[in-house]
Parts: sequence; C-alpha cells; structure tokens
Amino acid sequence: MKPKLNLFTGSKMKLPVVAAATVLAAANLHATDLLLDFSKFSTPYTSGWNPVYATQTTDTFASISNIDGLGYDFTFSHVATWDNGNATESLTRSGFYTFGNETLDHTFTLSGLAEGMTVSLYACAAWDGNGRGGYVVFGDSGATGVQAQTIGDPGTTPTLANLTLIGTATVDNTGTLNGTLNGAAGVGTASEGQVGGFVFVITEVPEPGTLALAGLGITAFAISRRKK
Repeated sequence: MKPKLNLFTGSKMKLPVVAAATVLAAANLHATDLLLDFSKFSTPYTSGWNPVYATQTTDTFASISNIDGLGYDFTFSHVATWDNGNATESLTRSGFYTFGNETLDHTFTLSGLAEGMTVSLYACAAWDGNGRGGYVVFGDSGATGVQAQTIGDPGTTPTLANLTLIGTATVDNTGTLNGTLNGAAGVGTASEGQVGGFVFVITEVPEPGTLALAGLGITAFAISRRKK
C-alpha cells in the first residue's frame, strides 16, 4: 500500500506534528511586564524599573505615560510618598501611602490596553514589608483585596517571587483597568496603607490568524487520529 501523502508538503503524513506545533503557538501568548517603583522625586529607584513619583507628605496625583514605549498609561490618585533614603533597597524602602487615609479615594488606573487582554497585578509592601502594607483591590482579588507584602529579601533586583499576587483581571472594551489602595487594617478602615511598587503582567490577545492556525492544527490532528 502506498503511504498517505500530506496535501501541503507532499511528504508522508505528519499532521500530528503540525497540530502540536500550531496548538503550542496559540498557547504561547506574549506576556509583557510593566515594573513600577513608587518613589519620591530625586531619590533612587530600582534599576530596570520605571519610577512613578509623588510628592513627599503632600497629596499627589501620580502618573506615568507610555510605559516602556508601549502606550500604556498609569495613574494613582490621592497618594503621598515617603523615602527612608536607602539606595540599595529602593523598592521596599520608599513608596506611596494613602494620603488622608480613608477620607479620600486612592484609585489607580492602567489604560491603553486592548479588549480581551488579561492583566495580573503583583505588589510590594513599602518600608521593608512591615505590617502597614495596604490592602489592594484589583480584578478577582475580591471586595476586601489582598495585603501587599514582601516575600523574603528582594535586595536590589526584586522578582515576582518577592512580591504578592493581588489578582487578575480581563480588559473590557474601555481598555482601562482600575484598582484601589486601602488601609493596613483593611478596606474602609481609617488606618494608613502603604505600597512600594507594582508589576503588571499583561498577556496579549492572540492574533486571529494564530487562532485559525490552531483550529486547523486541531482539526488535522483529529482527522489523522481517525485514519490510524
């Protein structure tokens, strides 16, 4: 019996390999990390991160535009910053705190996103991860949020392993995600809340062509399985 031919290559049937490759391509979505270090003006920030500045002990609307040249914008309302002056631990030694505590709305936004993207937020507590780390509400973290903490000693090159996963959200047609920083005793309490920095991990929407290719691969795989 003659070997079956692949209509695309003219070679022996290799559809299972094609299917595996296309499914892998669809699953291997591109992720982008936005690293934001909350700092006082003119003070050191963590190498490789993006400084978001606020005024020390003064109500500030903090912002950074076009992060890493990718078109994403970040804002944070009604925060101030404190810095302990330790340049070797800038991420955990400085950060934002809730100016006016719970008398003001401490909302942050990330905009410039595309519908369907998923965004996970990691946070670091300020002041060496002490107990005043604020509760951050974001995505699926729930109404009570998650308290920002520092895991281990992040040193001068912190990674996601040193940060707290707050939550994950899916972007709607507004292209904007919101969250809040709250007091160290929880949402709606009068205590001060602090946070040293954020990392947003953005998973992009796969291109339609990639999805179509994945569908073709799955179909081809199913056909080849039936013919065996």
